[in-house]
Amino acid sequence: MSGRNIGRESSALSQILTHATPAAAITPSVIIGRRSCGLFQVFELGLLGISAQVVDSLRHPGGQCAELYPTSRSTTFRPAVCGAQELVDRLMQQIRPFKPQLHLGTK
Repeated sequence: MSGRNIGRESSALSQILTHATPAAAITPSVIIGRRSCGLFQVFELGLLGISAQVVDSLRHPGGQCAELYPTSRSTTFRPAVCGAQELVDRLMQQIRPFKPQLHLGTK
């Protein structure tokens, strides 16, 4: 991740904290990036009863993997049973019950 992206994400985080609603002000976790790892983190936190806000500069989930290789069956995901976009779609379904607050396209 480049320093420029970190600056954008820090700016987005400070904007959320500054303009937070009372409910958002007590959110115990903020996840930067809505890639597969960030989405899975929302799921794990939800299982523990911890709410999350997710900040991402892209307007859609999945990060670079889903953006550049949506149908790739990468060996990173073992067993490779689905493409990157399908993995992200499944994770989005998985986190839906936990109702995370999503801040997309945040620069």
